[in-house]
Amino acid sequence: MTVFIPSSHAAPFTNTDEWFSAYLLKVHQFGKGKKIRCRFVNSEIELSDPSNPSSSRNMTPAPAKPRLFIRCRDSLQEAAQELSVLEKAYENLSTYNSRFLVTKPLGIIPSLNALVALEVDGTRLPVFSLKSILRGEGSSISATFEDVGRWLAAFHRVMTDFHGTRSTQSFTSSLKLRFQTFLTGDYVEREFFITIDERLTREIRKISSVGEIELVFSHGDFLPRHVFVGSKTLAVIDYDSVCVAPCYYDLSYFIAYVHNSFFLLSRGLIERSCQAFLKGYFGVDQLPENVQSSVNAATIVRMAQLYRQACIRRGTSQMRLIRPWFRERAKAVLENYSKIALVDQSTVRV
Repeated sequence: MTVFIPSSHAAPFTNTDEWFSAYLLKVHQFGKGKKIRCRFVNSEIELSDPSNPSSSRNMTPAPAKPRLFIRCRDSLQEAAQELSVLEKAYENLSTYNSRFLVTKPLGIIPSLNALVALEVDGTRLPVFSLKSILRGEGSSISATFEDVGRWLAAFHRVMTDFHGTRSTQSFTSSLKLRFQTFLTGDYVEREFFITIDERLTREIRKISSVGEIELVFSHGDFLPRHVFVGSKTLAVIDYDSVCVAPCYYDLSYFIAYVHNSFFLLSRGLIERSCQAFLKGYFGVDQLPENVQSSVNAATIVRMAQLYRQACIRRGTSQMRLIRPWFRERAKAVLENYSKIALVDQSTVRV
């Protein structure tokens, strides 16, 4: 649960721990262990129980700015781990580029297992991309995606304490094993997944089975909506899923969601933007076949996961009405990407 609140003008954060604790205790009491929806509306926190629409309440904290957010974790250890990651990244990331930011950590509230940090400025990447199209500035999208790639590369380099290696064979085996789970179970698209599995197998064969893949400290939830583009800054939020993994974990996560969620952008612009993202990360115009195939294979698996979720996941009555559209979108994206990967995506120049 994340709650957005404004910070106090009357005192610095270190003197308002009791105020924050009392405020969040009210939030906790309102939720009574349920999942609650929190929204910042006109200097107020709107709290509501999704299962009981009439339960909505407004709470007005002390007026102030800049805004802070408080993330309640399952344990104090998890809150402390996220704080440690943010502190190191915040201290070192700007040495690679003064524009690059992470959420500024301020501390934790032990009694609530809560992390407190400053909210970042800027526009979420999907919204920024749409506005750029409407303003006729499509060329700025690729440049921004390239910066996002550079941001991720800098983040991976900053967290060097967590680096290690993994055999390439282990990496490719894990991709195949993960994809096999999509072929089990009784759902309507099993035959389609068998076709994609054949394409994935041919892509994996392009990856050299010799050598090691570097492990990095992965963001773990590197979605386009977690990227904020400001006039002079580029920031990323949400570090509660950090883990040690190959770099392809974050790369494929980002690319898969761009293809699935940027449906107002043309296919060509999406592909160019993703190639710009990879160029920013690896620092070259054209990736070596081994690297490109690793990206392709990991992305196919990620897209297959998104499509399978669209096939079997239930939701609200409103979501059930539009889910067929999302399902067909995810299927088309997966089929098209797997075909392009086989042709050789490295021929798409930035």
